[in-house]
Amino acid sequence: MKPVKTGMKPVHIALNVLALCFALSVLGRGLGESFTVFLLPISQSFGWDRAEVISIYSLAALAGGLANASEDETGGVAGGGARVAGGGVRDAGGAGGRGFRG
Repeated sequence: MKPVKTGMKPVHIALNVLALCFALSVLGRGLGESFTVFLLPISQSFGWDRAEVISIYSLAALAGGLANASEDETGGVAGGGARVAGGGVRDAGGAGGRGFRG
């Protein structure tokens, strides 16, 4: 099978992929964190108090944490998402929940 010629050097392709990943990361994080900017207008327009509106954000953060709970940095189960969903209880032992070795 012949390699496909794109006319771009591999370095340029890598930089384009890096730029795309960075842009998507900034966009995704910005959409998630900008919810608090609209907290007061949403509360006023629907007639809800802040606790009711912020519960939407809390449930979204919990769902994201549970969805991310499949792996941690070592490939084990109940990783970073479990720390988010569990309120950091897993990190109480230090070193990512693996305890102190000494």
